[in-house]
Amino acid sequence: MTTIETTSLVSGAGHRVTIDPWGANPLADDYRQVNPENYAISVAKAGPPPKMFSSGTADLPAFTASGIDPALLLRLPYTARHYVAALPDKAAALAVFEDDATNPDLYFNHPGLQEAIVRMRNWAAGRADLAEVS
Repeated sequence: MTTIETTSLVSGAGHRVTIDPWGANPLADDYRQVNPENYAISVAKAGPPPKMFSSGTADLPAFTASGIDPALLLRLPYTARHYVAALPDKAAALAVFEDDATNPDLYFNHPGLQEAIVRMRNWAAGRADLAEVS
């Protein structure tokens, strides 16, 4: 397990967290560090935190646009997975693995990642009913 110290994507610039960018759900790890008491309350009230894909129900998508095995996405930092999953061209998707898979700071601003962040924030705020982003 490789960890990095980074700015919290869930709670914002005022908080630093240490996460494994290749973990299954670093957003949950992020929030657990920033506010462990509220994290525990949220788990007790709403259940486990939302996951990264499939409206918060799965660690990985069921498929990728390029046809690559979704399990391969765990070889990328979590901030690149939604982008690569959505790439329609297999060569372009594989190029990200070849060029940047070991870069813990790799970040693609993709709507799917932003939705996962909003789901986590809604869950943490006790708004599990809004955890599914439309």
